[in-house]
Amino acid sequence: EVNKLRVALPNCDITFEIEATADALAIPQEGLVQKFFKIGEHELCEPDYRFIVELAKHSGWEEEKLLDHVVRHWTEDSPDYESIQDGRFSKIYISAIPLTGEPLKHLEGLTQLTQLYLSNSQLTDVSALAGLTQLTDLSLWDNQLTDVSALAGLTQLTQLYLSVNQLTD
Repeated sequence: EVNKLRVALPNCDITFEIEATADALAIPQEGLVQKFFKIGEHELCEPDYRFIVELAKHSGWEEEKLLDHVVRHWTEDSPDYESIQDGRFSKIYISAIPLTGEPLKHLEGLTQLTQLYLSNSQLTDVSALAGLTQLTDLSLWDNQLTDVSALAGLTQLTQLYLSVNQLTD
């Protein structure tokens, strides 16, 4: 008899199904290993790592320098705060780095984010942010936005900054 097992890996938003016989599905919990990728002193889960890699390629920055830039903002203001928890970003601060094409697409996988600051990033479309439902703070000031209706489903938002854009309504 073939059974299905749905496996979800914690903190990585990866879910897959396995079809196998009942005895083959008896996988011990410790048999599932979450894979991390190292950039400098930081270990990141796949979607967060992929975002940094794509943004580094797009911007011309070295991955380690870019990651330090993204997290340093938080540690300078609050030295005890970790913006990377369990390999996932909870806060990202990016300023003056264009976020178009691939890097913006990879933001979709950063579902653990609670605070996202993207200033002066030449954003014209925010639809990639629509699935970031844990966001409480979102700053998109100084971009080229004309429509932010894609953000309507972000019901956890308590702060939204949209100044210096091209919004008319």
